[in-house]
Amino acid sequence: LDYGATREMKSYEDYAEGMRRLVVLAIDYTNTMKPIADIAASEKVCVFSFTI
Repeated sequence: LDYGATREMKSYEDYAEGMRRLVVLAIDYTNTMKPIADIAASEKVCVFSFTI
């Protein structure tokens, strides 16, 4: 993702690449805040349903 909005989205591939990066960043952020092993099962379902 281009947080500065300096690069224009020209195709679906640009959009898909940005979304993949956003998902990886979200998972990485979640892992740094609270390890996946410590998350309750209901929270895991919620996190993974939004990333898929």
